[in-house]
Amino acid sequence: NDVAATRIVLPGFAPPDSNFVAAYATHVPEVVKLTEHGIALGDVHHAIEWIMDKQSMIVPDFVTEASMNNLVKGLLAATSAGSPVMSSVSRVPSNLVDRAAVVATAILADGSAVESSACALALIHMLRPLLVHTPVKMPVLLPADTELPATVTLVLILCSAGIFHNVKLLKALMAAAKLNAKYVPIITDDAFRFPLPNFVDEHRDAITKVTAHEKALADVIQQTFKAIAVVFQPALYSSTEALLLTKAKEVTERMLEPTVQLPSLSWMETPAPSQAQGFDLSSAEGPATAAASIGVPEQVYAV
Repeated sequence: NDVAATRIVLPGFAPPDSNFVAAYATHVPEVVKLTEHGIALGDVHHAIEWIMDKQSMIVPDFVTEASMNNLVKGLLAATSAGSPVMSSVSRVPSNLVDRAAVVATAILADGSAVESSACALALIHMLRPLLVHTPVKMPVLLPADTELPATVTLVLILCSAGIFHNVKLLKALMAAAKLNAKYVPIITDDAFRFPLPNFVDEHRDAITKVTAHEKALADVIQQTFKAIAVVFQPALYSSTEALLLTKAKEVTERMLEPTVQLPSLSWMETPAPSQAQGFDLSSAEGPATAAASIGVPEQVYAV
């Protein structure tokens, strides 16, 4: 029917080549079940070739609310024009640069995992109406290569599987500890496992890229779980909007009256604040650079 279509290309997608299409029945043997609906293998080949010939919108590796808004705007524009247009979803809107100077709350999430970023955005969406009277507490999204502002007093740590193998996140956590920030741990993944006594050995490759003070960083991470964590899992099949809202309210209560604090690492050499008043996440123990102070989008700190 030649319906107008646009491909939305997610991170990690690899377009099928001609060999894959030709051997589709081998790769996806269940395709034969379509024959009972009058769809032959040749029809499937044609459909794949047809959709791959359409224009696309490319979702960036770092998923933010701004990128999702731009995606929707692009799709609406394509619909209005009557035909899709090639586009890539912009990563960071330039008009949000100056917000780094007033960041009080940051979410630490594994930005290398789309699911973790999506969970953070869902949390932000539910926190907004709950924090309308205290906007200064609204969590802020910074790109992975942006420093943690020195104005941060609270971090929400989204705990997902493999999070502590993320070097940039470990640097951010250490920067938060240097700021004596308070924290709220949030479990977002059933596969997440609490750190065991052999944590340093299991994560040594990542830790040594962050600091020579391995035990100090391990102590910070262990301290994180001395507080009761909130469970917030939008991806869980049993999660309902009502349940997630209840969890968001619990997070809000903890944010407004935080009682637990990261172990202080202020004894370490602390870099002088840059003009953006922050610590350089590319080197958590080195001086902040002016170049790292650009590009501040909205509501999650995913690294």
